[in-house]
Amino acid sequence: MKTEIKKITPALAKRFLESQVKNRKWRREIVDRYKAEMLSDNWHVNGQPIIFDKDDRLMDGQHRLMALIESNKTIDMMLVTGIDSQARETIDIGKSRTMGDIFQMSGIRNARLLSRTSKLLYVWTHKFDELSQKRFYTKEIMNISPQKILKL
Repeated sequence: MKTEIKKITPALAKRFLESQVKNRKWRREIVDRYKAEMLSDNWHVNGQPIIFDKDDRLMDGQHRLMALIESNKTIDMMLVTGIDSQARETIDIGKSRTMGDIFQMSGIRNARLLSRTSKLLYVWTHKFDELSQKRFYTKEIMNISPQKILKL
């Protein structure tokens, strides 16, 4: 197994995506959220790697790589290569960290309530005109990144 931090260009990301054999169905809202973070320079190396098996096939990272291509940026990312292909069954099976979790870990009381309120306030002040035309916009509220709220 080898780990490295590497500058990933859109062309390299495309090559990586072409190496995947099978992966779960990708979701547009995740790619869009990651792309927005990349375009606003909120994307950071955080220890979560793009993972390849021993045959250099992509095992994890398709949403991040797709977002990088769409953002047309070059970004530092951690790569891990040489993983046993059977390890795929153990990747991404945990719970995603929520904004409420981030607030709670920062010592904020009533973190869940503050998280929900912050998202609603963000929508009201930044997306009201756009979303007021829709009847439901739960998905848009759920997809607001913690980075956007924390920068307010």
